[in-house]
Amino acid sequence: MSTLEPVYNSKMDCPACEKNFEYGRVRARSIRHKGQDTDLCPIYEGVNPLFYDAIICPYCGFAYIGTDYSLLTRYDYSAVKTVVTPKWARRNFDGPRNVEQAIEAYKIVLFNSTARRAPASEFSRDCMRLAWMYRIRGDSVTEFKYLERAFQFYQDTFLKENLPVGRLDEFTVMYMIGEVGRRIGKYKDSLKWFAKLVEEGMLPQNNLKVPQGLMELARAQVLIAKAEMDADNARAAANGEKK
Repeated sequence: MSTLEPVYNSKMDCPACEKNFEYGRVRARSIRHKGQDTDLCPIYEGVNPLFYDAIICPYCGFAYIGTDYSLLTRYDYSAVKTVVTPKWARRNFDGPRNVEQAIEAYKIVLFNSTARRAPASEFSRDCMRLAWMYRIRGDSVTEFKYLERAFQFYQDTFLKENLPVGRLDEFTVMYMIGEVGRRIGKYKDSLKWFAKLVEEGMLPQNNLKVPQGLMELARAQVLIAKAEMDADNARAAANGEKK
């Protein structure tokens, strides 16, 4: 009896150019979830399904994370055809992917988001995925660059969008601003957003709205952020720097 490969090809019609194409997917039985990082990056053993979330049409260059296009409009598809497609060099993203191919795919998604003038919530998602990919690759410098961009986009999401957007709720956004801020050394901002999350999350009307475990995770990260800020201030003082 032959063993099924963990990655298989599925077919779909491109919502932009309407052509049928194949894209790689990971079989559910092959996904082995080990946990998650503190910025909610899931950690897997073996094949990583994050490598396959960016779906790319090989014909027109349309790219999106996932297959739920309910939030996209005719304008979005028109923008792909007028901005993305003329610059597109046809290539396939079916079959197995490594981290380099996943990075390329997410960059194409980011280009699509730019072409469509997508809301900040999409940019924050795109930048976080790229930060995670560069973390897996071991490139901390480029990871930091995308974390900085995600930090600003998450703030714009909270201030300018009507949350929730899809599965992204206001409490998760507050947490992500706090945690990403901590990771890029913006400790005062980080602590401010963690405090806001804890304060609003404790309101009786929000008891059932806060994702499970998020409050405990935020409280733990507050202690880490404070310790890191104290250490950063001590280093600055020792070097005669002003913080």
